[in-house]
Amino acid sequence: MEFIELKRAYKRDDNYHPNSETQPLLPVANGKQMHCVTPTVQTGIHASRVVPRPRDYFLFSLFVLIFGGLPFGIAGLIKSSEVRQRAAAGDLEGAKKASSEARFCCICGLITGFVVMVWITGLIYNIVFLHRANGEG
Repeated sequence: MEFIELKRAYKRDDNYHPNSETQPLLPVANGKQMHCVTPTVQTGIHASRVVPRPRDYFLFSLFVLIFGGLPFGIAGLIKSSEVRQRAAAGDLEGAKKASSEARFCCICGLITGFVVMVWITGLIYNIVFLHRANGEG
């Protein structure tokens, strides 16, 4: 007996019945039509509403940690981790609260880092350029 691999006819016609257990295939060269028996499988998957996880601000807190706001960056990383843990546990309200706290820490760290950089730049400017102007260096 010769086995011929056939593909299912996916175009809409009278011979195609997607809900039947026996689905006809394309006709064979000798004029006979072969059928494929497909078992009906029931799955336990139910459609549910997917709730998005709150943002964790991990990259933002890492950026703040690297560029000057060290204590706020560490606090942001801790809160970022807390957001992920609470979201995985199903506590979305707690995750939202931790997300807003992580964002607050990151913004405070960004502002603090900017102020410190401006202060250090001013200090370097005073030491280098003003001492040269006075003839001390």
